[in-house]
Amino acid sequence: MRGGREHMKFCQSMLHETVELLKGNQLPYSDSILIGENASGKSEAIKRFMQEADRVIYFIDAINRNFNIHAVKALGEQLQYKSSILRKRLEDDHFNLRDSWAYYGTATECVELIYPHFEERIQSLLRSCFGIGFSIYSPETQEVQYDSGDIGRISNGYQAIIRILLELLYFQEVNPVKNQERALVIIDEIDEYLSPNNAGKLFELMKKEFPETDFIVATHSPEVIAVASKCNIIIMHESSVEILDAGDFRNIDEAMVVFKGVFGRSQNSDGSQYEEILRQLFNNRIAGIWGENEQRSYAMINETELTKAEKVLYRQIGAW
Repeated sequence: MRGGREHMKFCQSMLHETVELLKGNQLPYSDSILIGENASGKSEAIKRFMQEADRVIYFIDAINRNFNIHAVKALGEQLQYKSSILRKRLEDDHFNLRDSWAYYGTATECVELIYPHFEERIQSLLRSCFGIGFSIYSPETQEVQYDSGDIGRISNGYQAIIRILLELLYFQEVNPVKNQERALVIIDEIDEYLSPNNAGKLFELMKKEFPETDFIVATHSPEVIAVASKCNIIIMHESSVEILDAGDFRNIDEAMVVFKGVFGRSQNSDGSQYEEILRQLFNNRIAGIWGENEQRSYAMINETELTKAEKVLYRQIGAW
């Protein structure tokens, strides 16, 4: 029991240190990437920081990734900044649990209401960065017509990209302090539903298209670190916090070293982190999203360090 209390004390100390780092001016860069095991407290640190920070923040949590074609329609009024969006997302029964966009303060509104306002810009960003574009074909069946002429539904991965871009564009337009201070956007698990390659592309795009915005993102993706520059890496590991410079990691191989250090043998008691990476690779393999980055990530996983369940995923990927 005493050991559990000591561990809790160390965890609370680590959370406090992380929050103070995010609040203060000690970090060399204004953008930060937060990494750590699933149980390390990343999300709790983000939540506490937002509750204590004395500035306007826009938050996109790990659940805010849906984009429903059926719900697209014009809002019918001028867009405004709504603090209710953040308040709802910080509520205990919503935080990283339930999707929301509480423009009017309720849990029933849909972010798709503002899509028509930003449609042209979003399509331009999709085409320039990800090589896809589409127009709405059938709201009833949630189908779109891609630039190629194909008709189909939008994958979960591209829904996530559209959703994040849509919310960033919204905040860029309505930010109440945009002429007074830099914007701050926090995204928890930015790589959720994304291929490793697209996670890196999205972070690059955000830095390029929103230069007046500071970003704090949590991720399990080495690709995000590999493309980052002038960015702090905050590692929450066991009972300590470590700060690295993203500029020291020039490619995916070097970025993987960081993740192997964090998600190494100590995490294999529950397999959570390797399982997350393997599941993402497995989904990419099934979806046909498999390139050099995915192959490299797969090759760097040591099968002898995996749990039985992880070995099943690992071998399924290799046999696909």
